[in-house]
Amino acid sequence: MKDDILKAKLDYFDKRSQYVVLDNEGLAVDSCNSLFRVPHKASLFQLIPFLEGMESTLKRLEPGKDLRFLCIKTSLMNREGYFNFIFKKQEQGQILWFIYDFTEFYTFLLPWQQERNERSIESELLLVQQKTAEMEKQLLQYQNEELKRIQEMKTVFFSQVSHEIRTPLHSLIGLINLIEPYGNAENRSHLSTLRSVSNHLASIINDVLDLSKLDSGKIRLQKEAFSLHDTIKKLIQAFTYQSQEKNIGLWYEIDASLPDYLKGDAVRLSQILYNLVGNAVKFTSKGEVSLHITSLQQNKHEVLINFEIVDSGIGIAEDEIKKIFTPFVQASENTHQCYGGTGLGLSIVQKLVDLFGGTLEVNSAVNQGTRLIVSLPFTIEENIPDSKIKKDDLTEFTLTRIQTVLIGEDDQMNQKVLSQLLKRWGIATTVKNNGKEVLRSLSADEPYDLLILDYQMPEMDGIEVLQQMKTLNLNIPVIMLSGNLLKELKIPERDNSLTFMLHKPVQAVDLQQKLLIIDQFTGPAIDLRYMRQITDGDLMLMSELMDTFVVQAPKEVEKIREAWLREDYTTLYKAVHKAKPGFQCVGTAEVNKLLDQFEEALEEKKQQREYTETIQFITQWASRAIHSIKHERKKLLEQEL
Repeated sequence: MKDDILKAKLDYFDKRSQYVVLDNEGLAVDSCNSLFRVPHKASLFQLIPFLEGMESTLKRLEPGKDLRFLCIKTSLMNREGYFNFIFKKQEQGQILWFIYDFTEFYTFLLPWQQERNERSIESELLLVQQKTAEMEKQLLQYQNEELKRIQEMKTVFFSQVSHEIRTPLHSLIGLINLIEPYGNAENRSHLSTLRSVSNHLASIINDVLDLSKLDSGKIRLQKEAFSLHDTIKKLIQAFTYQSQEKNIGLWYEIDASLPDYLKGDAVRLSQILYNLVGNAVKFTSKGEVSLHITSLQQNKHEVLINFEIVDSGIGIAEDEIKKIFTPFVQASENTHQCYGGTGLGLSIVQKLVDLFGGTLEVNSAVNQGTRLIVSLPFTIEENIPDSKIKKDDLTEFTLTRIQTVLIGEDDQMNQKVLSQLLKRWGIATTVKNNGKEVLRSLSADEPYDLLILDYQMPEMDGIEVLQQMKTLNLNIPVIMLSGNLLKELKIPERDNSLTFMLHKPVQAVDLQQKLLIIDQFTGPAIDLRYMRQITDGDLMLMSELMDTFVVQAPKEVEKIREAWLREDYTTLYKAVHKAKPGFQCVGTAEVNKLLDQFEEALEEKKQQREYTETIQFITQWASRAIHSIKHERKKLLEQEL
């Protein structure tokens, strides 16, 4: 029975298979001829289509090696079908060719083969997609690096331009501040207008700088209390002279139902309206320009305000309206020739409106005028005392500790403006032209209470001076002046003194505020009256509290600084709240007031406000306080002994 099964199997395979022995030239040396009859005097490399392309491959095949081909569709001496081929090279050089006829099974295996092929194709496609994704990632990385490089080039260029433009503007505004108090009422009014126009002279460079900062996300909206009526009144006054010169009407109205006191960014609001009203006046030669301010939505705490600017000017064609929001693009080619401008104003307006979370709508027709509606949200501030409104006016003030100031400034006009302004406030000044001269004066132990230092000077710039001061342990307070609004200036940290930044053109009120802070800071760092009160004069307990402050204060300050650098306002509030009791236990009245205001601002989620100077003040106060506490503790120990 087994022999019959074996014979049947051999018979089955015999009919479907064949061995052919070929020499190196393709001639059949031997064959069983079970599938087809092989001619012995002709090369199979020329007679069988599949072998035509295999000749060179088979000749190069190493002895003992084999080649396998499955499901090959071809013709074997007029026998069409699907075959499996195995070629094996013998040691003597002959080729053993095994052929198996797969034709009758192919229809059953075709779906399997197709599925296998599809899986293979899908696998290859996945590899291609992965490689494509990787290439796209690399391309995107390259593009980002290139954009970053271009942005850095723009920043360097704008930094240089801003310094060259803002330095003379600083001089001009400073001269106005100097002569304004000595004029009569009419001249003071003209000088006030001249100051507004002078400030606007910086608008072109500010537009370019603001556009760069908006694109890079560096502009943050402040949330300060302000008067809507005062803001709009000053805005309209800035264009009054220009409108009178052109003999056009200029007026505004504010809905009586609107609250006057609001919380928001009055500076950026003014910038938006300054651009829009300025354009309206510029492009109107007859008729009038009006600003209508109404309430769109209002509840107890918030209000959505419509600012509608209407003019009777040249208008804009409907197909040109979208263009005007593109940087450096104006509505028509002759607009710049006739009216000037950079084409940046409305682009900046749109970005600022988006930053507010508001909307901007434009309706216009050629020779029929333009109507723009800006809708912006604000928080309502009710019954706000005047002391909380941010004022731009100089106030009467007295400095008790700042009597002498060293000025490091190479521009002669700026030297004169700063010297005269400080002289008016009863401060004696010494002027040096470069950083090296400043260091020589400081090293000569001359008694200066404050250094006002220009960032960009010949010989040695302001940052180098600060670095040298840190090395030489020169700890007087410094106000650094810079005409560069874009570049992030890295000011060296100084343990025992303040360093403030002021941007050119320096406003007298800003300088006054910094002088007041520095004047307070240079006083005693600590006040132990509260500690004596809560310890009832127990020297041992006071000593323990002092030790605790010395250990804990640096840790609390570091938590505050880290939270601020991460822009983690929730953690920042918690860090300030936790540190405040310990700080107020030894702090002066000024320090305690600052800490209260800082915590209040964070609690009210004024997250867009800049806290850099506040944290700098706390850091440097803590350093001085620790030094003073150690000295006081030593005195306590001596009393105990």
